Amino acid sequence: MILDLPTVGAINIHGGLLPEWRGANILNWVLIEGAAETGVTAHWMTEGFDEGPIIVRRTLSIDFLDTAWTLSHKLRQLSSQLLSSLLTDIEK
Repeated sequence: MILDLPTVGAINIHGGLLPEWRGANILNWVLIEGAAETGVTAHWMTEGFDEGPIIVRRTLSIDFLDTAWTLSHKLRQLSSQLLSSLLTDIEK
């Protein structure tokens, strides 16, 4: 199995707040459901879809005027910050 290849495990950066927002198209669903916030989650990958133990989450508020495009841009920036911080922590 592919998840057995890394010697220390595999990490996923999920474009939503786990465990509440699992699965695909989370960006669309938080807008449809009128969520007040969203974010990104780093978690250890397991055989289950978005079920691995959470390492860290970063959140942001959803503005009334946010669209899928504006929110996508904000989440990319947030993901980049989370990944940079996570890699620094792993190096330590």
